[in-house]
Amino acid sequence: MAFNSDKATYINMMKETIYEIENEAANEGCFVSIIKYTVFSIVGFIFVWYYAINLLNKYIFGHGAFFSFFIAATVISYLLYKIINKSDKVYKLVFNDKERKLLLVSGNTFDGMDAKREINYENVRIETTIRPILKSKITIHKNTPLHSDKLNQNRKLDIYENKKLVNSIDIDLTSWCRHEKIEELIEKLKTISKH
Repeated sequence: MAFNSDKATYINMMKETIYEIENEAANEGCFVSIIKYTVFSIVGFIFVWYYAINLLNKYIFGHGAFFSFFIAATVISYLLYKIINKSDKVYKLVFNDKERKLLLVSGNTFDGMDAKREINYENVRIETTIRPILKSKITIHKNTPLHSDKLNQNRKLDIYENKKLVNSIDIDLTSWCRHEKIEELIEKLKTISKH
């Protein structure tokens, strides 16, 4: 059984089930990441510098260059940490029921390379987190309250191998929300996590 849908593919073979979306990392790359994080660095530096001036006004005027260097180094270090550790986005999950293994294929948004990680079913642990996206739980549309879980929450799946976090999937903020079998995928992950 196989079918294609808009940017989402589901293939069910004898003992292997594949859930896949478009590889978003293939559209980015090193240049896009550098531009994105350069902008984040500039905005972060201005934001931190503004609050530092307001809070430490009398101390900064004598040591402005030192504070500027310290703030810039802190912001850039934090963003480099984020680039290195948070650049993998899972776009393919392969459940091999015969060998009882889960294969995660993620695209690296910085260098465009794919990374594969295979985990035995016995070692998989899943944590589901639901975070609000908007502060209000109700969206007003033509003076009528419209309750929408898709607009107001982000379901996040944290995938652990034993107790070590392997990767996270932000379901409602990525292409995973358009996958036709997303609920089935979540249930399958929870099922193998219980073993």
